[in-house]
Amino acid sequence: MKRLYLATSNPGKVREISELLARFDVAVLPRSSDIAAPVETGVTLTENAIIKANYDFEFVEGSAVLADDSGLFVDILDGSPGVYSSSFGGVEGDDKRNRAALIEGLNGVGVDFSTARFMCLMALKGSSGRIATFEGVVEGKVFTFERGTHGFGYDSMFIPDEGDGRTFGEMESFEKSTISHRSRALSKLIEAISEDPSILS
Repeated sequence: MKRLYLATSNPGKVREISELLARFDVAVLPRSSDIAAPVETGVTLTENAIIKANYDFEFVEGSAVLADDSGLFVDILDGSPGVYSSSFGGVEGDDKRNRAALIEGLNGVGVDFSTARFMCLMALKGSSGRIATFEGVVEGKVFTFERGTHGFGYDSMFIPDEGDGRTFGEMESFEKSTISHRSRALSKLIEAISEDPSILS
C-alpha cells in the first residue's frame, strides 16, 4: 500500500482525504506531532503549498506528500485577505479576530458585502520528488454579517453563488463539500491519480 503524508495534523482533513482516496489503496497519514510547521514565506497559494510539501517531504523517507494552502480573496479589498487569510486579524489561526478584521475592512470602504472567492491550491510531491499542483475555486459574496456555526474561518460570512442563499457556516459539512474550493482541488487530484497512479511515485 502506498503512503501519502499530509502536510497537516488536522484529523478532519486526514479523515476526509482518506475516505476520498480509499479506492486507490493509499494510506493517508498526518504530519507527525514532533514536526513543527514550516514558515510560509510565499506570496501566492501555490508557493506556500509547495513550501509545505517540500518541507514535509524531508521527514517522510521518500513517501508522497500532499500539502494545501487556501484563502479568501475579496474583490473590494483588492484581493485581501488572500494568502494572509489565517492571520488577517493579527494572530495566526484566530478565526474570530480574522472575521472582525474583514468586517472592519468592508465597513472601512463603505460596503456591507463584496464579491469574493475561496481558493485552494494543493501540491502533491510524489515519492520521486515530482510535484503536481491542483486548484479549486468557489465564487460567491462575503458579507459583514455572520450566520451559522458550522465550518471555520470565514465560512459564516461567505455565501457561495452555487448555493441556496445560506452561508458555508449554515451548511452541513457534506453540503459544503459538494461545492467547496478544497473539494474541487481534491477532485482534480483524484482525477489525476485515476489517469496516472504513478504521480504518487
